[in-house]
Amino acid sequence: IAWTTIIFAIPLFYFDKKKGTKNLLNNMRLSQSLIIGLTQTLALIPGVSRSGITMTAARSLGYSRSDSARFSILLSLPTILGASTLSLNKVIGSGNFQLGLEALISCILSFITSYLAIAFLMKWLKKATFTPFVIYRILFGIILLLWL
Repeated sequence: IAWTTIIFAIPLFYFDKKKGTKNLLNNMRLSQSLIIGLTQTLALIPGVSRSGITMTAARSLGYSRSDSARFSILLSLPTILGASTLSLNKVIGSGNFQLGLEALISCILSFITSYLAIAFLMKWLKKATFTPFVIYRILFGIILLLWL
């Protein structure tokens, strides 16, 4: 995990430095969306971030930071919906289906927090780079190497 965390920071840094101005709505071809979508499978490797690898792929194809993040978020929706459906089926199938007020409040707060975080990220990426995420990944990887 430590090494892949560090290693996959490198292409994110490299492609983020390249100028990417393509707009998703005007320029994305099916082949490009398939390439970006297929890179999600690399997240099966421990230490590889699904969102990080899809944003790196989009940046490598020339898309802007905000459009790369937007497409990555859109790609996550089927995964999140599928995982949520499987979890809900498991809870219902166990016969112990008691969602109290706490669970409802948790879901609502989770949705609000996620929405605000995504809104902040999208606004921030219009002016900033992915460099803080690259630094985080490298430092985190080094800490893991020292700790293990």
